[in-house]
Amino acid sequence: ELLLPIGTIRVFTDQSRCFVNLQRHTPTATTSHFNQALNSQMPGISVRDDLYAFDRTTNELLWKRSVPNRRILQFPDCNLPFLVMMSHVKDRVNNSLESLAIEVIDSQSGMTIGYRENLTYDRQLLTAHYDGERGQIRIRGLTSDIELRFGPAVGQTQAVR
Repeated sequence: ELLLPIGTIRVFTDQSRCFVNLQRHTPTATTSHFNQALNSQMPGISVRDDLYAFDRTTNELLWKRSVPNRRILQFPDCNLPFLVMMSHVKDRVNNSLESLAIEVIDSQSGMTIGYRENLTYDRQLLTAHYDGERGQIRIRGLTSDIELRFGPAVGQTQAVR
């Protein structure tokens, strides 16, 4: 595989996996609209382009996928089986149309288990709270809340405004 010049390398872990993000000087993951990583006070890591997941015990490559600009929210005290990624989306034709996109991917397989776009854009997303007993993550902004509900089965994750 031909490697385009890498501009940034980011590495982060959860309890079972090591994630490596290779960002190119020219983005390789494109969409039909502009995706910008969130500029937020919430703990997170901005990623773009190639995202790899490795098993921390065996060092085996679990998956690789391309992602547009996203911010992966971090929940350091939780052992979540998924990654929550958010981005600020602008329409390519009308830049004044802004929204949020949320994608939840399974940490083990890299498969998308939940996706929602066209959520109202809140310029100040402040906190994200995980409640494992209720099966939800609540993201609070200055003017709105987003609730992610999840269950034990893959595919049961959904975003509610």
